[in-house]
Amino acid sequence: MRWPAEALWTARWWWRLEKRQGHGIGTTLLFLALLILLVGLSQRKIPLSEAHTPLLFWISYLFSLFQAIPRPLLERRPEEWRWLHALVSPEGGLAGLWLFAVSIAVGVGLALAAGAAFFWKSAPPLDLTLTTGFTLSVPLLMSAFLSARVNGSYALAAILGFPLLLFPLLWVLFHTRPPLLPLVLVGVAQSILFFTLGPYLWKTG
Repeated sequence: MRWPAEALWTARWWWRLEKRQGHGIGTTLLFLALLILLVGLSQRKIPLSEAHTPLLFWISYLFSLFQAIPRPLLERRPEEWRWLHALVSPEGGLAGLWLFAVSIAVGVGLALAAGAAFFWKSAPPLDLTLTTGFTLSVPLLMSAFLSARVNGSYALAAILGFPLLLFPLLWVLFHTRPPLLPLVLVGVAQSILFFTLGPYLWKTG
């Protein structure tokens, strides 16, 4: 297989594993639903200004991705990684992982935006939500992949990913209507870093 076909196959493989486990997707959706409902109910008791709602949205988005992206990688057994190595090239496997992580960010972003618009009566523009999700998903993927290859933990993945998450998070928090281009450029730079360093880690561990 050429690497684009390998990438699509690998992304589907990760999603099939999530579906087979059952609890993975369900846990993420439950986490999102609880966040949306709790904030919506809290707003009835504690009136929040318009400035606070975006803060809650982006923090909820970040914590949802923290729950959704690292877990599938960190739960894989060594034999599952070896099986994947035997079937796809490093380029195809890494591209599939990238597609998997970005698709999670898109799905979580759409669900959170819809829930916030309905229950919180406020949500950021969809283009900003999806662009920010892309920029947040890549460092989470990099840190989780590195942690998984050295048999690390969630804590290690969080520590490694946090510095790369600061810029996109602060960018959307401190701008009322953040320009999208810097977020796109940061996401592209992070993706280049992932595809540059990824092959060296692909068959380790």
